[in-house]
Parts: sequence; C-alpha cells; structure tokens
Amino acid sequence: GDRVVSITSDLVIDASASYDPNQPISSQSSLSMQDELAFSWTLRAAGNDTRDLLPSDVTLQAVSASSNVLSIPGNTLAQGNYIARLELSKAGFENASAEVAVEVVVGEVPRIFFSPLTAIKFNPTWTKGSSALRIETTLDDSALALEDSGLVAWSYSWTAYTIVEGIIEPAALALSDRDSVTTTGAFLPDLKFRSGALIPGALYSFELTVSGGSQAAVGTIQVLMNRAPFGGAVSVAPETGFALTTLFTMQAQGWTDDREDLPLRYAFSYRTSNTSLVSSTLSNLVKSTEVEARLPVGNLVVEVSAVDFYDAAASASVHVAVSEPPPLGCGDMTATIAEADQATDTGTPESAQQ
Repeated sequence: GDRVVSITSDLVIDASASYDPNQPISSQSSLSMQDELAFSWTLRAAGNDTRDLLPSDVTLQAVSASSNVLSIPGNTLAQGNYIARLELSKAGFENASAEVAVEVVVGEVPRIFFSPLTAIKFNPTWTKGSSALRIETTLDDSALALEDSGLVAWSYSWTAYTIVEGIIEPAALALSDRDSVTTTGAFLPDLKFRSGALIPGALYSFELTVSGGSQAAVGTIQVLMNRAPFGGAVSVAPETGFALTTLFTMQAQGWTDDREDLPLRYAFSYRTSNTSLVSSTLSNLVKSTEVEARLPVGNLVVEVSAVDFYDAAASASVHVAVSEPPPLGCGDMTATIAEADQATDTGTPESAQQ
C-alpha cells in the first residue's frame, strides 16, 4: 500500500502474493503461480512527469523491473513523491495493474512490516479463535531501538476502507469498538476482529499510521472476505412416500460461488420438524449433488449444506411427508432385507438404517 520511507532506507514493494483469481486456488502452487504471471514495474515522479525512472535513470539500472518484488536501495531516490506501478500479465488474459504512492522524506521514518496473512480469503464468521482474522505488524529495528532508548514513543492508529470496482471509500467500521468489531481497538500495532463484524465478499484496505516525534509512516494491507455459496435449493423426489419402501432422491440444485471458491461440497441431513435442533445425517461432505435414502415416518425437513473451498457454508431445506408403510408381502420384505444387507456390505449403513 501507500507508504512513506526515509531517504536512507530501502524501498521494498512485495507483490509475491499475487495470484490468478480465475484459476481455482486448490490447483495453484506458489511456483506455478509465479511461472504463469509476468511482472512489470514502472516508477515515475508524482505529478505531470510521466517518465519511467526504472529504465532511464542511471542510478536505477540495476533494479529489476520484472521481479515480483521491487527493491530500490536507500540513498537512491531523491526526496519527493513517486508512483510505483505494477502491470500483471498472463497469456490469454487481460492485464491487471496496481499503483502505490511513495513519499521519500529526509529523516528517520519507521518502516512498517505486515506479517503474511494466513489465507487469500477469510470467512467473516468463525467459531474457533484460531480462525479469527488478525493483522499483525512490527517496526524496523532502528525504530524499535529509538523507542527502547526513550527517544520516541510510537503511536498507532488504524483506519478501514472498502474497495469497490477500484474505488476506495471509508468503511462503516468502528475499529475502536471492542465489543462488536475488534478485540484490540484501533490504537495497537495489531488488529484482531470479532466474528461477524466484516461483510461477506467485501474487499477491505486497512491502513496503519505510525507516528512519533516529527515523523510518521503509513502502511496498508488488503483483505478479501469470502462469501458463502448462494443461489441454490434442495429438492426431494418423490415429495411424499412411505417409510421402508420409498427410495427418496435428495438433490442440491443451482448452487454457485466465486470461481476461486470451487469446487463445492454438499452434506445432506433431515430433522423431524422446523424447530428440532437434532439432525440425522444422510451423507457427509461429498462433491456429488445427489443422495438416495429411505426416510422414517414423519413430516420431515430435509436440508442440504453447500460448502466452498474455504469452508463457508449455506443451507436450504424442503419438507417431505413420509407415511407408515403399507403391509409388506413376503416378497417385499425379502427385497427390503436384501437391500439393507447390500447397503451394509458397501459401507453405507446409514441407508440401511432408514
């Protein structure tokens, strides 16, 4: 993100986490992603001067303009404002670009380092603390030494923005609200969120300002929130039937998600009523959109859960009426017992229990 650096410090802009959102994440390794993407950096002075400094400025001849990390040694750039631009290209696809505003100043400016995020996307809700979204930072050794010596006391302040179609706007997030938004507040080096505080599918930019004495530094990091599968339903055929004798087909229909969240997996279950909290499993998570089973007597609620690559889930349900079976003849009873034996032998005992 945009930053302020000391004239004596190295300018490092790391784009190594770039990836192709049109390719499923599960099929992308770090090596293959870097092999397929081509990086092209340009650096120009802010304002009307559009001259690219990387190939033309003699002091920058040794800087690689095709690496996934732009690194310019300290004491190379003069004091002033610059725009670093990255063009990403891949054969057969449109190019993508991003810009970073850089201010080079005289004096000691703290450098902000963001710890790598643990995922490309984050679910907005979680039940385990280990799944919480946490943004961790630290300062460079010189800045920490200044604070340890008592020469400066660094202060921290976080601001949140949303990015929609390339437009950055302030986010409606009270980061200082420790009850419902964060557990850290907005004035610590790290930022940790509470479950449910962030919007599914939103792209956020979190900006940290570190100030002390007469200097200040700004660093930003972008976080993409996952959204659950959507647009789907579940059907049961037939809609009515008999226990023991009717073989019901449950089918997940119409579920979709962002391309990078595929493939989806499905789990089927049933409950004895809308208010029941106890579900009986018909199938665990599988890629198949269909399962067959016999159901017990009752006005049942059959439910499907659609789960994406990042374990975000959405569900849908439908009612099915199952009646007492008519009296079985000897032939019907023999066939039912044979089917139950076969289900047990093939490792699907849940079907045999219906």
